[in-house]
Amino acid sequence: MKKKSNGKTIYLLLITAIVAIGLSSCNSEKKNTYKDSLDLSARDTSVSPAQDFFEYANGTWLKKTKIPADKVGWGSYITLREKVSEQIKGILDSCAALKNPEPGSPVQQIGDLYASAMDSVAIEKAGISPLKKSLSQIESIQNVPDLLTVVSTDKVDGYGALAPFYYGVEPDAKNSNVERMGFYQGGLGLPNKTYYFKTDSAGKAVMADYHQLITKLLTLSGEDSTVAVTHAGDIIALETKMAAASKSPVELRDPKANYHLLTLKDMDKIAPQFHWNTLLTAFRVKEDTLVVEQPEFYKALSGLLTATPISIWKEYLKFHLILNHSDWLSSPFFNARFSFIQSLTGMKASPPRWQRASGLVNGELGDALGKIYVERYFPPSAKAYMEKMVDNLKAAFKEHIQNLDWMSDSTKAKALDKLNAMVKKIGYPDKWKDYSSIHINRSSVIDNMRQIGIWRYHYNLNKLGKPVDRSEWFMTPPTVNAYYNPTSNDINFPAGYLQPPYYFQHGDDAVNYGSIGETIGHEMTHGFDDQGSQFDKDGNLKNWWTKADRKKFEEHAARIVKQYDNYMVLDTVHVNGELTEGENIADNGGLAIAYTAFQKTPEAHKDTLIDGLTPDQRFFLSFAQEWRVKVRPQILQTRINTDPHSPENYRVNGSVSNMPAFYKAFNVKPGDKMYRPDSVRVHIW
Repeated sequence: MKKKSNGKTIYLLLITAIVAIGLSSCNSEKKNTYKDSLDLSARDTSVSPAQDFFEYANGTWLKKTKIPADKVGWGSYITLREKVSEQIKGILDSCAALKNPEPGSPVQQIGDLYASAMDSVAIEKAGISPLKKSLSQIESIQNVPDLLTVVSTDKVDGYGALAPFYYGVEPDAKNSNVERMGFYQGGLGLPNKTYYFKTDSAGKAVMADYHQLITKLLTLSGEDSTVAVTHAGDIIALETKMAAASKSPVELRDPKANYHLLTLKDMDKIAPQFHWNTLLTAFRVKEDTLVVEQPEFYKALSGLLTATPISIWKEYLKFHLILNHSDWLSSPFFNARFSFIQSLTGMKASPPRWQRASGLVNGELGDALGKIYVERYFPPSAKAYMEKMVDNLKAAFKEHIQNLDWMSDSTKAKALDKLNAMVKKIGYPDKWKDYSSIHINRSSVIDNMRQIGIWRYHYNLNKLGKPVDRSEWFMTPPTVNAYYNPTSNDINFPAGYLQPPYYFQHGDDAVNYGSIGETIGHEMTHGFDDQGSQFDKDGNLKNWWTKADRKKFEEHAARIVKQYDNYMVLDTVHVNGELTEGENIADNGGLAIAYTAFQKTPEAHKDTLIDGLTPDQRFFLSFAQEWRVKVRPQILQTRINTDPHSPENYRVNGSVSNMPAFYKAFNVKPGDKMYRPDSVRVHIW
């Protein structure tokens, strides 16, 4: 996953042993001493690994597994998240039970935030009253300047729920050591622009459900239900116009096309209704240059500010204020939003309150929670193993670059410079965020969120005018995920991710290199995918390729787009090869690099079998285990429209079908479904 991309939906796969693949009987066999690393009961031996490796590896598991009512799917990624949630719950329960903890201490803050989120009695009694101040401000709006004042006040006051656009502080993509104020498209209630223009039955159903959601939330806020129906239509019409001016998920993947360094005078010409100097003053920002990723969106939005009646803008702001806080309002508001989530995901029931509360604490006070979490659950030995493995993967990647037959020596030298400069971050940050100035108590979860929002706003604002802190993490230590950040050229692996089924402290190298090793390679490869490859070793959006080499890279990348475009998901729905291009490049590159690194371990060359499996077979099975999942069809449809990752079965089958070592390990031959002729196999990194 790359920073600023959609959340990585990484499920995993419980896998099995291999039968009927012509193993040589001269090899000795060893009983499996790694009982927790590969699930050998999940296989479907009626399916040949040469026909469908994903189905062979986990077919029995798929048949037996039932998705819990409160989940969109089930698989190893989700079970690990469940495990981490339980670990977090244990920490929070103990903190919440403390008597008179020191005010401002991490245990007091996370314990009280958790307790306020768990206090359903207080939340039910409060109803919509925690939003009373903001609702009153919205009601007072008379004109466009008033509207922009309310939007800026909402952000400065810690809510950050109202703006029909996104903005924040981040490194300048072309000058990565400078923090800039950035402005981006936003303001839509549906996942992205494509949902507003779907004409099929599924698309119409989502829009009808969205209309119902808006109507319900406005009615709950006190509006007459008939009037709310009309206002819901007005809001959707406004959002549809905003969507028309927005870029698609595929268009957002082009970093150069989404970079514009503009002065306030430039923006006053493009979007005059914003009165940019006044707006930034309200934001308490003293900047005369902005990074505006989609100026055409702001041009259209400027027109909409005056073309749309203020009464409709007020309804739009009211709806989004309520929507963005509905998780922590009384049950009628929560239930209305969850009903809509069900239509997008197919979930049958909402997660338990403790799980939602644990997630809230992790998201809002992640460093305070994370410091305790790593002390309990991330031993130094795990970090040391990961440090060594990353170094091994780097060495393997270096060999791959040096051996490329399509890249010139001059570009190889710069690619190696970038790889050598890539920073590894393992487990947790070297410097923890200090939340001690935030006033947290048990009286109101929404007020607590507001206090944290005020702190976060000023924390980010204070970055302006200062060098970029490249040590900062953008995931919390308990997070089950990983990412690559192109503007700092670093790879990040939180502690929550570094445990089974991704990493086994006492597992064999085949299993660890096939799972966490592949993930390391995956994140490294993001620095060289279609997007990351446009950034240099210092994290600047700057070309470091020769023209001929870049053309060759793009030709290879086009082949991977074509490969994944051909994969069918639901009925006539295909994987979107352009949307998933970067993740598919990272999947294929990560697996190939991890395999090379594994081959440098003593275990890779032993003829000892474990449960009848060769080292290479265990490596590939571990990779398939990494991606085990069973999902609801509704969320699969949503992911095809929004997720830059391919469905997990194609992440597995698509990657291994480009690997000659996989063919040898499982005796894949021409005519088998898993076989792809060498002329169409993708070999990029």
